Amino acid sequence: MAGVDNEVLIIENNDEASIWTQKHEEIFIELMEEEVLKGNKNTTTFTKQSWKYIKEELCARAKRKYSDMQLRNKYNQLKQKHKDFKSLLKETGMGYNAVTGEVSATDEVWDKLTRVNKFAKRFRKKGCKFYEKLCIIIGDTTATGSNAHPSTRSPSNDGDNNDDDATSISPSTRNEESGFDDDGSKRRERSIATSASHYLLDESVEVLNQIDGISGEVYAKAIEKFENEVSKALFLKMLEHRRIDWLLNLK
Repeated sequence: MAGVDNEVLIIENNDEASIWTQKHEEIFIELMEEEVLKGNKNTTTFTKQSWKYIKEELCARAKRKYSDMQLRNKYNQLKQKHKDFKSLLKETGMGYNAVTGEVSATDEVWDKLTRVNKFAKRFRKKGCKFYEKLCIIIGDTTATGSNAHPSTRSPSNDGDNNDDDATSISPSTRNEESGFDDDGSKRRERSIATSASHYLLDESVEVLNQIDGISGEVYAKAIEKFENEVSKALFLKMLEHRRIDWLLNLK
């Protein structure tokens, strides 16, 4: 955002819950996801116009004012939350429900994880409800394919769990990673819009494959519909019985 200091300051205090209610955080996440799907995050950051729109819409819907600094802090907190949860899903014996964002494991696995990872405890009860959306926002396509698993399956431990802890990352480095400022010349460019499209396609086909009793003809029609970005997004948001209605009415 223009006019905002480049240093990232992560605020964690007792006022945070009152500043960011669960509903306001949800609005913020949904607005960022919408901007990604509209193609307004073409590098590692949203455009200036996109951030301006997100801020204005958030303030209007939440009926309270948020500063650039508060948005930046929340963005980086969500980025770190995504990183921590992704790391948790790599653990052997961890089950994940992509619909609810909840995780499951035996008490033995949890006891082990909470001793090693300080963040595991907070995910045990609530999981990460908006993990799928955060993957889209951040452009993390590794959450799909072999790493996307329902609660009935556990991910394999690929051993790639060497990410630095948040406290060991300098403020300037964390800001560079977040891409919150508009200086794209300092970072490797990549197409987030394309990544998001691939992510939605993978997720849509994954969900479709779990639906029993549909014919090959219906399946083929659904795959054809998934060429449309809106169809994929709507399909993933539907309740299970509504997905079946949608499939049976394809023409």
